[in-house]
Amino acid sequence: RQLDPKITAQRNLTFFAYDLISNLGQTTHQEEHKILKDLGFKTNPYSRFCKDLKEVFEFREQWKKNREKLEYEIDGIVAIVNQNKIFQKLGVVGKAPRGAIAYKFPLKEAETIVEDIKIQVG
Repeated sequence: RQLDPKITAQRNLTFFAYDLISNLGQTTHQEEHKILKDLGFKTNPYSRFCKDLKEVFEFREQWKKNREKLEYEIDGIVAIVNQNKIFQKLGVVGKAPRGAIAYKFPLKEAETIVEDIKIQVG
């Protein structure tokens, strides 16, 4: 975590907008993405509407295989109920909305060689 704003400002950080807090008449998550994009925010170009769980699972498998091709790292996908009214009715447990679920990919594994160990007291 970088606490120095000068260093952070030099890092050319970017983000994908994915949620719209204000009510601008949107009734679905898809509409929120369109509004955000129309307002000039960068949204994830790989975001996709899935009509059923079969499509969600196919999407997950596609990205499990292809995630290395992205310019950034991902550790899974998030499936969200598209209808905002239903999403709101499902509520939240702690900080986790019941209308969204994260599907995590298996952890990447790698070997490393310990070349030196320095023992110190204190």
